[in-house]
Amino acid sequence: MKTSNCTFIEFERLWEENWLKKRDITPRVREDYLRIMRTHVIPSLGAKNLKRISPFDIDGLVDNMVQKEYSPKTIKNVFSLVNCTFEYAYKKGFVEENPCSRADDLPIVRKSSNVRCFSLEETKSFLRALEDEPLTYKAFFTLAVFGGFRRGELCALTWEDVDFDNSCIHIRHAMSRYNGEEHLKEPKTASGNRSIVLPKCCFDLLREIRSVAAKKEMPAPSKQAFIFTKARSAEPLSLQQPTNQFRKILAQNPDLPPIRLHDLRHTSASLLLAYGVDVETVSHRLGHSKPSITLDIYGH
Repeated sequence: MKTSNCTFIEFERLWEENWLKKRDITPRVREDYLRIMRTHVIPSLGAKNLKRISPFDIDGLVDNMVQKEYSPKTIKNVFSLVNCTFEYAYKKGFVEENPCSRADDLPIVRKSSNVRCFSLEETKSFLRALEDEPLTYKAFFTLAVFGGFRRGELCALTWEDVDFDNSCIHIRHAMSRYNGEEHLKEPKTASGNRSIVLPKCCFDLLREIRSVAAKKEMPAPSKQAFIFTKARSAEPLSLQQPTNQFRKILAQNPDLPPIRLHDLRHTSASLLLAYGVDVETVSHRLGHSKPSITLDIYGH
Protein backbone atom coordinates (compact mmCIF):
# COMPACT_ATOMS: atom_id res chain seq x y z
CA MET A 1 0.00 0.00 0.00
CA LYS A 2 1.42 3.39 -1.02
CA THR A 3 1.62 5.74 1.93
CA SER A 4 1.30 8.93 -0.13
CA ASN A 5 -2.24 8.39 -1.48
CA CYS A 6 -3.63 6.24 1.31
CA THR A 7 -7.05 7.29 2.59
CA PHE A 8 -8.09 6.87 6.19
CA ILE A 9 -10.49 4.04 5.36
CA GLU A 10 -7.77 2.19 3.45
CA PHE A 11 -5.41 2.47 6.38
CA GLU A 12 -8.19 1.51 8.80
CA ARG A 13 -8.44 -1.86 7.05
CA LEU A 14 -4.71 -2.35 7.47
CA TRP A 15 -4.95 -1.28 11.13
CA GLU A 16 -7.80 -3.74 11.69
CA GLU A 17 -5.91 -6.63 10.08
CA ASN A 18 -2.47 -5.98 11.58
CA TRP A 19 -3.17 -4.29 14.90
CA LEU A 20 -6.72 -4.94 16.11
CA LYS A 21 -6.83 -8.67 15.36
CA LYS A 22 -3.61 -9.20 17.30
CA ARG A 23 -4.84 -7.55 20.50
CA ASP A 24 -5.61 -9.71 23.52
CA ILE A 25 -9.19 -8.48 23.83
CA THR A 26 -12.57 -10.18 23.83
CA PRO A 27 -14.60 -10.50 20.61
CA ARG A 28 -17.18 -8.18 22.16
CA VAL A 29 -14.62 -5.40 22.68
CA ARG A 30 -13.27 -5.91 19.16
CA GLU A 31 -16.78 -5.60 17.77
CA ASP A 32 -17.28 -2.39 19.80
CA TYR A 33 -14.14 -0.89 18.26
CA LEU A 34 -15.32 -1.69 14.75
CA ARG A 35 -18.80 -0.33 15.50
CA ILE A 36 -17.29 2.96 16.68
CA MET A 37 -15.25 3.14 13.48
CA ARG A 38 -18.25 2.47 11.24
CA THR A 39 -20.63 4.76 13.11
CA HIS A 40 -18.54 7.77 14.05
CA VAL A 41 -15.12 7.82 12.41
CA ILE A 42 -15.41 6.51 8.85
CA PRO A 43 -18.27 8.88 7.88
CA SER A 44 -16.14 11.83 8.96
CA LEU A 45 -12.59 10.85 8.03
CA GLY A 46 -12.88 7.81 5.77
CA ALA A 47 -12.44 9.48 2.37
CA LYS A 48 -9.69 11.89 3.46
CA ASN A 49 -6.04 11.37 2.57
CA LEU A 50 -4.45 9.98 5.73
CA LYS A 51 -1.44 12.34 5.56
CA ARG A 52 -3.64 15.41 5.12
CA ILE A 53 -5.88 14.85 8.12
CA SER A 54 -5.15 17.75 10.45
CA PRO A 55 -5.90 18.60 14.09
CA PHE A 56 -8.79 20.70 12.72
CA ASP A 57 -10.32 17.57 11.19
CA ILE A 58 -10.13 15.84 14.56
CA ASP A 59 -11.70 18.92 16.21
CA GLY A 60 -14.47 18.79 13.59
CA LEU A 61 -15.21 15.16 14.40
CA VAL A 62 -15.47 15.98 18.10
CA ASP A 63 -17.51 19.16 17.53
CA ASN A 64 -19.96 17.25 15.35
CA MET A 65 -20.52 14.71 18.12
CA VAL A 66 -20.98 17.50 20.66
CA GLN A 67 -23.64 19.12 18.43
CA LYS A 68 -25.42 15.77 18.18
CA GLU A 69 -25.40 15.66 22.01
CA TYR A 70 -23.33 12.53 22.44
CA SER A 71 -22.11 12.06 25.99
CA PRO A 72 -18.56 13.17 26.91
CA LYS A 73 -17.73 9.54 27.67
CA THR A 74 -18.77 8.40 24.17
CA ILE A 75 -16.79 11.24 22.60
CA LYS A 76 -13.74 10.28 24.66
CA ASN A 77 -14.04 6.65 23.51
CA VAL A 78 -14.21 7.71 19.85
CA PHE A 79 -11.25 10.08 20.22
CA SER A 80 -9.18 7.38 21.96
CA LEU A 81 -9.78 4.97 19.09
CA VAL A 82 -8.82 7.58 16.45
CA ASN A 83 -5.72 8.45 18.49
CA CYS A 84 -4.79 4.78 18.68
CA THR A 85 -5.18 4.43 14.91
CA PHE A 86 -2.94 7.40 14.19
CA GLU A 87 -0.34 6.23 16.70
CA TYR A 88 -0.10 3.01 14.69
CA ALA A 89 0.05 5.00 11.42
CA TYR A 90 2.91 7.10 12.83
CA LYS A 91 4.75 4.00 14.06
CA LYS A 92 4.53 2.42 10.59
CA GLY A 93 5.59 5.58 8.75
CA PHE A 94 2.27 6.46 7.13
CA VAL A 95 2.11 9.90 8.78
CA GLU A 96 4.74 12.28 10.14
CA GLU A 97 2.62 13.31 13.10
CA ASN A 98 -0.45 12.16 15.01
CA PRO A 99 -3.01 14.98 14.49
CA CYS A 100 -4.78 13.98 17.72
CA SER A 101 -1.76 15.21 19.68
CA ARG A 102 -2.61 18.83 18.77
CA ALA A 103 -6.39 18.60 18.86
CA ASP A 104 -8.46 20.72 21.24
CA ASP A 105 -9.36 19.48 24.71
CA LEU A 106 -12.25 17.06 24.92
CA PRO A 107 -15.48 17.74 26.82
CA ILE A 108 -15.04 16.93 30.51
CA VAL A 109 -16.36 13.55 31.60
CA ARG A 110 -18.11 14.18 34.89
CA LYS A 111 -18.63 11.21 37.16
CA SER A 112 -22.23 10.79 38.17
CA SER A 113 -22.99 10.03 41.80
CA ASN A 114 -26.64 9.44 41.00
CA VAL A 115 -26.65 5.64 41.23
CA ARG A 116 -30.20 4.41 40.80
CA CYS A 117 -31.28 1.59 43.06
CA PHE A 118 -34.03 0.34 45.35
CA SER A 119 -34.17 1.49 48.95
CA LEU A 120 -34.40 -1.17 51.67
CA GLU A 121 -38.20 -0.96 51.76
CA GLU A 122 -38.43 -1.03 47.96
CA THR A 123 -36.15 -4.08 47.92
CA LYS A 124 -38.45 -5.85 50.35
CA SER A 125 -41.44 -4.90 48.20
CA PHE A 126 -39.67 -6.22 45.09
CA LEU A 127 -38.86 -9.53 46.76
CA ARG A 128 -42.51 -9.88 47.80
CA ALA A 129 -43.55 -9.23 44.21
CA LEU A 130 -41.35 -12.13 43.12
CA GLU A 131 -43.64 -14.55 44.96
CA ASP A 132 -46.01 -14.44 41.99
CA GLU A 133 -43.27 -14.97 39.40
CA PRO A 134 -42.26 -18.23 37.68
CA LEU A 135 -39.64 -20.08 39.72
CA THR A 136 -36.83 -19.43 37.23
CA TYR A 137 -37.25 -15.65 37.42
CA LYS A 138 -37.96 -15.66 41.14
CA ALA A 139 -34.59 -17.32 41.73
CA PHE A 140 -32.79 -15.25 39.08
CA PHE A 141 -33.81 -11.89 40.58
CA THR A 142 -33.34 -13.07 44.18
CA LEU A 143 -29.74 -14.01 43.41
CA ALA A 144 -29.28 -10.67 41.64
CA VAL A 145 -30.40 -8.81 44.78
CA PHE A 146 -28.38 -10.79 47.31
CA GLY A 147 -25.30 -11.47 45.18
CA GLY A 148 -24.91 -8.30 43.13
CA PHE A 149 -24.33 -10.45 40.05
CA ARG A 150 -24.33 -9.14 36.50
CA ARG A 151 -27.10 -10.34 34.19
CA GLY A 152 -24.63 -12.22 31.99
CA GLU A 153 -23.07 -13.96 35.00
CA LEU A 154 -26.44 -15.34 36.10
CA CYS A 155 -27.38 -16.48 32.58
CA ALA A 156 -24.10 -18.40 32.41
CA LEU A 157 -24.44 -20.20 35.78
CA THR A 158 -24.29 -23.99 35.72
CA TRP A 159 -24.85 -26.50 38.54
CA GLU A 160 -21.10 -26.95 38.70
CA ASP A 161 -20.92 -23.35 39.95
CA VAL A 162 -23.17 -24.05 42.96
CA ASP A 163 -21.64 -25.24 46.24
CA PHE A 164 -24.64 -26.19 48.37
CA ASP A 165 -22.47 -27.43 51.24
CA ASN A 166 -20.80 -24.06 51.73
CA SER A 167 -23.70 -21.84 50.55
CA CYS A 168 -21.47 -20.44 47.84
CA ILE A 169 -21.76 -19.47 44.15
CA HIS A 170 -18.68 -19.54 41.93
CA ILE A 171 -18.55 -17.08 39.04
CA ARG A 172 -16.42 -18.57 36.26
CA HIS A 173 -18.17 -17.40 33.08
CA ALA A 174 -20.53 -14.76 31.75
CA MET A 175 -22.90 -14.59 28.80
CA SER A 176 -22.05 -11.90 26.28
CA ARG A 177 -23.61 -10.83 22.99
CA TYR A 178 -21.60 -9.97 19.88
CA ASN A 179 -22.04 -10.43 16.14
CA GLY A 180 -25.75 -10.88 16.85
CA GLU A 181 -25.18 -14.06 18.88
CA GLU A 182 -24.70 -14.92 22.54
CA HIS A 183 -21.50 -16.59 23.72
CA LEU A 184 -19.95 -17.76 26.95
CA LYS A 185 -16.80 -15.93 27.96
CA GLU A 186 -14.46 -15.87 30.92
CA PRO A 187 -14.50 -12.83 33.24
CA LYS A 188 -12.63 -9.78 31.94
CA THR A 189 -10.27 -9.72 34.92
CA ALA A 190 -8.97 -12.19 37.51
CA SER A 191 -11.13 -10.46 40.13
CA GLY A 192 -14.24 -11.26 38.08
CA ASN A 193 -13.59 -14.94 38.75
CA ARG A 194 -14.86 -15.10 42.32
CA SER A 195 -16.85 -17.03 44.93
CA ILE A 196 -19.78 -15.44 46.76
CA VAL A 197 -21.52 -16.64 49.92
CA LEU A 198 -25.30 -16.19 49.80
CA PRO A 199 -28.15 -16.58 52.31
CA LYS A 200 -30.18 -19.76 52.72
CA CYS A 201 -33.19 -18.40 50.76
CA CYS A 202 -31.12 -18.37 47.55
CA PHE A 203 -30.13 -22.02 47.87
CA ASP A 204 -33.68 -23.05 48.80
CA LEU A 205 -34.80 -21.64 45.45
CA LEU A 206 -31.97 -23.39 43.60
CA ARG A 207 -32.87 -26.70 45.24
CA GLU A 208 -36.46 -26.16 44.15
CA ILE A 209 -35.38 -25.59 40.54
CA ARG A 210 -33.38 -28.82 40.63
CA SER A 211 -36.29 -30.69 42.17
CA VAL A 212 -38.75 -29.44 39.53
CA ALA A 213 -36.43 -30.67 36.78
CA ALA A 214 -36.40 -34.14 38.35
CA LYS A 215 -40.21 -34.24 38.67
CA LYS A 216 -40.55 -33.62 34.93
CA GLU A 217 -39.02 -37.07 34.47
CA MET A 218 -35.84 -35.47 33.26
CA PRO A 219 -32.50 -36.91 34.34
CA ALA A 220 -30.85 -35.16 37.26
CA PRO A 221 -29.18 -32.03 35.89
CA SER A 222 -25.55 -32.59 35.01
CA LYS A 223 -22.93 -30.33 36.53
CA GLN A 224 -22.51 -28.65 33.14
CA ALA A 225 -26.25 -27.95 32.73
CA PHE A 226 -27.41 -24.35 32.90
CA ILE A 227 -29.50 -23.35 35.91
CA PHE A 228 -31.66 -20.61 34.40
CA THR A 229 -33.10 -22.05 31.21
CA LYS A 230 -35.82 -21.33 28.69
CA ALA A 231 -39.27 -22.75 29.40
CA ARG A 232 -39.15 -25.68 26.98
CA SER A 233 -35.46 -26.43 26.56
CA ALA A 234 -32.19 -26.79 28.40
CA GLU A 235 -30.79 -23.69 26.68
CA PRO A 236 -29.82 -20.80 28.95
CA LEU A 237 -32.02 -17.72 29.17
CA SER A 238 -31.12 -15.16 26.56
CA LEU A 239 -29.81 -11.88 27.94
CA GLN A 240 -32.98 -10.08 26.89
CA GLN A 241 -35.42 -12.44 28.63
CA PRO A 242 -34.69 -11.44 32.26
CA THR A 243 -34.57 -7.79 31.19
CA ASN A 244 -38.05 -8.04 29.68
CA GLN A 245 -39.40 -9.89 32.72
CA PHE A 246 -37.91 -7.32 35.09
CA ARG A 247 -39.62 -4.49 33.21
CA LYS A 248 -42.89 -6.44 33.36
CA ILE A 249 -42.62 -6.80 37.15
CA LEU A 250 -42.01 -3.07 37.59
CA ALA A 251 -44.96 -2.25 35.32
CA GLN A 252 -47.18 -4.42 37.51
CA ASN A 253 -45.91 -2.79 40.71
CA PRO A 254 -46.16 1.01 40.28
CA ASP A 255 -44.91 1.58 43.84
CA LEU A 256 -41.45 0.54 42.64
CA PRO A 257 -39.23 3.10 40.84
CA PRO A 258 -38.42 2.42 37.16
CA ILE A 259 -34.82 1.27 37.51
CA ARG A 260 -32.85 -1.02 35.16
CA LEU A 261 -32.16 -4.69 35.79
CA HIS A 262 -28.46 -3.80 36.21
CA ASP A 263 -29.50 -1.51 39.05
CA LEU A 264 -30.26 -4.57 41.20
CA ARG A 265 -26.47 -4.89 41.29
CA HIS A 266 -26.27 -1.29 42.53
CA THR A 267 -29.00 -2.07 45.05
CA SER A 268 -27.05 -5.02 46.45
CA ALA A 269 -23.85 -3.01 46.81
CA SER A 270 -25.52 0.09 48.25
CA LEU A 271 -27.40 -1.85 50.90
CA LEU A 272 -24.27 -3.76 51.96
CA LEU A 273 -22.27 -0.53 52.32
CA ALA A 274 -25.14 1.22 54.11
CA TYR A 275 -25.20 -1.55 56.70
CA GLY A 276 -21.50 -1.35 57.43
CA VAL A 277 -19.93 -4.02 55.22
CA ASP A 278 -16.37 -2.93 54.41
CA VAL A 279 -15.52 -1.69 50.91
CA GLU A 280 -13.02 -4.47 50.17
CA THR A 281 -15.64 -7.15 50.82
CA VAL A 282 -18.22 -5.40 48.64
CA SER A 283 -15.60 -4.87 45.92
CA HIS A 284 -14.81 -8.59 45.93
CA ARG A 285 -18.49 -9.55 45.72
CA LEU A 286 -18.98 -7.28 42.72
CA GLY A 287 -15.86 -8.54 40.98
CA HIS A 288 -14.22 -5.12 40.81
CA SER A 289 -10.47 -5.17 40.17
CA LYS A 290 -9.82 -2.80 43.09
CA PRO A 291 -11.80 -1.20 45.95
CA SER A 292 -11.24 2.29 44.53
CA ILE A 293 -13.61 1.43 41.66
CA THR A 294 -16.29 0.54 44.20
CA LEU A 295 -15.68 3.82 46.05
CA ASP A 296 -15.89 5.82 42.82
CA ILE A 297 -19.34 4.38 42.12
CA TYR A 298 -20.79 4.13 45.63
CA GLY A 299 -18.74 6.62 47.67
CA HIS A 300 -21.78 8.84 48.19
